[in-house]
Amino acid sequence: MNSFGDFDAWLLCLDLNGNLLWQNQYGGNLDDYGGDMVLLQNGNLLIATSSRSPISGNKSEPNFLHNDIWLIEISASDGSIIQQKVIKSDGAEKMIRVVQSSLNQNIYVSCGSEGGTAIGDRTDIGFGGDDIWIVKVDVDLNVLQDKCFGGTYSEGNPLLYEIDDAIYLSCYSNSVPSGNKTAPLHGLDGSPGDSWFIKMDTNMNIIWDRSYGGYDQEGQGRVFKNQNGKLVFSCSSRSIISGNKTAPKYGNSDSWLLILNDDGTILTQESYGGTADDYGFAYQAINSSNELILAGGSNSPISGNITVQSFGQSDIWLAKLDASDFLNTTELSMASGNISVYPNPFKDLLNFKFSNLTENVVLSLFTADGKLLEEKSFLKGTTLYQHQFSVGGSIIYYEIQGQTVNHRGKLIGL
Repeated sequence: MNSFGDFDAWLLCLDLNGNLLWQNQYGGNLDDYGGDMVLLQNGNLLIATSSRSPISGNKSEPNFLHNDIWLIEISASDGSIIQQKVIKSDGAEKMIRVVQSSLNQNIYVSCGSEGGTAIGDRTDIGFGGDDIWIVKVDVDLNVLQDKCFGGTYSEGNPLLYEIDDAIYLSCYSNSVPSGNKTAPLHGLDGSPGDSWFIKMDTNMNIIWDRSYGGYDQEGQGRVFKNQNGKLVFSCSSRSIISGNKTAPKYGNSDSWLLILNDDGTILTQESYGGTADDYGFAYQAINSSNELILAGGSNSPISGNITVQSFGQSDIWLAKLDASDFLNTTELSMASGNISVYPNPFKDLLNFKFSNLTENVVLSLFTADGKLLEEKSFLKGTTLYQHQFSVGGSIIYYEIQGQTVNHRGKLIGL
């Protein structure tokens, strides 16, 4: 099968024994990159690509300036094109992802977007350098709504999910609270960024947003809901224990697994990897609700919690996890009687008093606009920490987080 241009989207249909049933290519005479695909409720497939080809090959929709979103609905029986649509702005669209809502059958397409509103379908001017742009279309691929998600810096590499009639967006972000981002930046100023996680309704109204990360870089996360109702979130992480990451760092990059409550708060977490670069996402095991499969790549030797020897520079890494303790956990917040923060209001000296602290925790202090002031780690058994302030008249927010500790509050400086 000859290509139409430089790069095409190539789709193969196989049976359960790996035998080829049919194959097809989709593209024009320039670059077309396959991004994502979803099985529609009508039984057809929808391919979402990034395309800069003009009308050519089997593309019948024009290109506008840069890489556009190209949606192609095809028959699942032979791959023939049923309908197609180009969605564009005045900049480049990349990392295309797509889901269909089971509630209203509308289709949601996300991408990293450098564009604006000068031409095309984008009506939201956005907030910063690169934002996440989500476009809602109907089953005929007509644009119904579009919206940007981001802060004053950069967001990218989006992943999109539907869980329980809500739409979830995950991406990386190095923005402080700004734009429509309210979650804090856990990394240091200028750091590569956190994993930003958003829950929204089908009209793209944000229900809540959370950021997960430490001082270094976290990637976008994969999420699903386990049978017992917990959100299982996994991403790559290069951070030491810092921010709201309390799991250890083994090497350059680890796979970071978080079990979340329905509001995105962290219930428990763990990291997996060796002394080099490791990455992977978590998936539900088929035959057990309390087992997870970690699937990704590794170039680590036996080290950290990797117990098998690699064959070369980078291998596929599979691990089965007994997650019964993780997935059956309930939200455990330390009672206010076990953590005392006083005086409040305070003038210059603030006391954090711990009673029966049985695990390592991280204290994070934020300004009212979400800027990180300080983070400090405490080992189990710590009884008192005194912090000297020079922020008269300010409002300070704090979080104390560990494996089972989730304590937060508001402090008023005199």
